[in-house]
Amino acid sequence: MTKKPEELILIGGGLTAKCLALMLSHSGYSYSWLAQKKEAVRRDKRTTTIHHAGMKMLSALGVWDKMSEPACPIHTIAVAKGGPPNKSGRKDWPLRWHNDAPAMAYVIRNAVLSDALDAVYRGPAPYAADITGFERTSDVTRLTDANGAEHHCHLAIACDGSASTIRSLARLKAVPFSVKQTALVSLLTTERPLHQTAYQRFLPGGPLAIMPTTDYEGSLVWSMPDEAAQKLAEAGAEAVSSALQNSFGDCLGKMTICDDILLWPLKPAFMPTITAPGLILAGDAAHALHPLAGMGFNLALADIAELADCLKTAHSRGLSAGHLSVQQSYAAKRRAEIISLTAVTQSVNWLFSQPDGLLSSLSELGFVGLGALPVKNKLKQIAMGGQLSRPSLFSGVMPF
Repeated sequence: MTKKPEELILIGGGLTAKCLALMLSHSGYSYSWLAQKKEAVRRDKRTTTIHHAGMKMLSALGVWDKMSEPACPIHTIAVAKGGPPNKSGRKDWPLRWHNDAPAMAYVIRNAVLSDALDAVYRGPAPYAADITGFERTSDVTRLTDANGAEHHCHLAIACDGSASTIRSLARLKAVPFSVKQTALVSLLTTERPLHQTAYQRFLPGGPLAIMPTTDYEGSLVWSMPDEAAQKLAEAGAEAVSSALQNSFGDCLGKMTICDDILLWPLKPAFMPTITAPGLILAGDAAHALHPLAGMGFNLALADIAELADCLKTAHSRGLSAGHLSVQQSYAAKRRAEIISLTAVTQSVNWLFSQPDGLLSSLSELGFVGLGALPVKNKLKQIAMGGQLSRPSLFSGVMPF
C-alpha cells in the first residue's frame, strides 16, 4: 500500500530552512523536513543583518525575544566611494542615512539566531537525507534520497543553498554573474565606538563593509579579487588589520582583527524561474546576491513571508498546498523584488568598483549627488524592508 503523500516537504538545513520550518508549523498543513547529511562543523561565528521588517516578522514568530543576546541596532548607514580622503578638508562618507526610531536594521550572530529558532520550534525534526532524484507525476512530487528511499508530497520547498541540488534536479536554470571576487570575513575591534553605524566603502577591488555588533566590535565583510583575498588571508590577522586600516581610514581609530579569518568565494546568480510543478525555491536557492547590501537573508525572509500568505489563502479555500495557484502566486509576488535587488547589487558593485578613470569619476559625482536627491529617502525605506514586498509577517501580523 502506497503511503499517503505529505502536503509539504521542506528541504534544507540552514537558517532559512529553520525559519521556513517555523512558519510551516503554523500553516495548518502537514509537512516533513529533509536536511542534507553533513559532517560536524564548527559553530557559525558569522553575523546576519536583518532589516526592520524582518525584525517584526521574527517577533511575530516568537523568535526575537528568545535570543540569548540582543541584536545590535543600526541607526546610521555611511557610504563612500574610494578610500579615505588624502586631502585635508575633503569630506568622508558623503552618503549617509539616519533614522532615530525605529532602527533601520539589526546585526545578530548567526549562532544566536539559530539557537532562538530552535528554542521556539515545535514541529517535526529534520530527517538527514541527501536527495538524488526529483520527479513530478500527476499531483505528486517524488523525491529519492541516496539510500533509495522515496519521499512523496504535493509540494516540495527547496532552500538548500545557492548550489541547490533540487534546483538542478528539477532542471531550473541559474544564470551566474562573473564577479571573480572572494569575501574576506571576520570580526574586529575598534578604538573608537561605532555608534550603531554601518559603514561601506566601494574600493577598486570591491566593497568593504563593517557592521556594528557592539559599541567597539564589528563584523567585517571585505570583497576583493580572488587571488588578493587568498594572499591577504594567508598573511594572517596582523596583515589583514594593517590592510584594513589603510583601506578604511582612521575614523574608528585602530582596528584589530580578533577572530578567525574566513574566505567565501562570491557566486551571485539570477534564477529566471523559481517554481516548477510541485516545487518552490526559496532563499539562496532562488536568488544569490552579492553581499554588498547585506540583503541576502532579508530576501529569504521575504520569500518565507510571501509564501505564508500564499499558503494561508490556499488553506482558507480548502486547496492543497500543491495547488497550482500557490506556485503562481508565489512566483508573481517574488519576481519584482528579486529582479530589482539582483540588478541593483550587480550594477552598483560593477560601477563603483571601477578603477580610476572617466567612468570612475562620473560614478563618484553621481554617488555624491545621490545624497541630495529625494530618492535617498526612498532608498532608506527599501533598506528597512516592507517596500518592495509587503507580506503580512513584515507588518508583524501572523497570517494563520
